[in-house]
Amino acid sequence: MSVVMDIVFSTLVFGILAFSVGHVQININTATSQNYYNIIVQTNSVELARLVEYDFSKIGYHAAGQKSRLPIPRQVQMSGDRTLKESRRKK
Repeated sequence: MSVVMDIVFSTLVFGILAFSVGHVQININTATSQNYYNIIVQTNSVELARLVEYDFSKIGYHAAGQKSRLPIPRQVQMSGDRTLKESRRKK
């Protein structure tokens, strides 16, 4: 009878340990994928900002220093040089 109880309890302990290891593995996989997607989003955001900055410089908004003003949701505020330079006025 004690052998059967040892087998049952050892199986129960093994099951608990197996579920614990499985849960830790799931958490590690979730954290890894979130970090990977965060890196992708940050990289894409930097490239988008560079494209917008390049486009604004091509249309004449040459600003030195910080280009964006306030991080307001659904709104973009840009600072730019809206005055005509002497070389542009002659054209």
